[in-house]
Amino acid sequence: MRDPETLRHPVLPLSRSALRDIVTRILDVADPPGDHSGTFGQPVLEVRITSDRGIMDLHQRHLGGAGPTNVLSFPAESPPTSEPDPNAVRGSIVISADAVLREAFLYGQDPRDHFIRLLTHALLHLADFDHGEIMDDLTEQVVEHLREPTPDNREP
Repeated sequence: MRDPETLRHPVLPLSRSALRDIVTRILDVADPPGDHSGTFGQPVLEVRITSDRGIMDLHQRHLGGAGPTNVLSFPAESPPTSEPDPNAVRGSIVISADAVLREAFLYGQDPRDHFIRLLTHALLHLADFDHGEIMDDLTEQVVEHLREPTPDNREP
């Protein structure tokens, strides 16, 4: 059954192939040095784009939160022992398209860049990163790397 809150929005890259490409590119860029290096593996992910109403229910049900949030990530259960890549990022990510557009406007950001920021944030959580300087730096590095050229930011 299709989730009636799942959205497709022309401003955001929400087709399956576009999401797959963005996730692959995020993981290629966000391979940090140190303990986390090379731990992304081949991801096993579910990414759902929903509305404020759709994410609000999940936020309340799973985290006890009030109101909508912008992104949620849910780690998957432990991988089966027969799986070839036990270090692969696994889980589900839910992003509110309403929040992406609202926050992009409020922060003066491109909606695609903000979407990538939130998706990167969730992927890093699934890879066992905690909030902090390393996570923030990696997130911004990914957004900068994946930013599409516009007339304002093209090199001369």
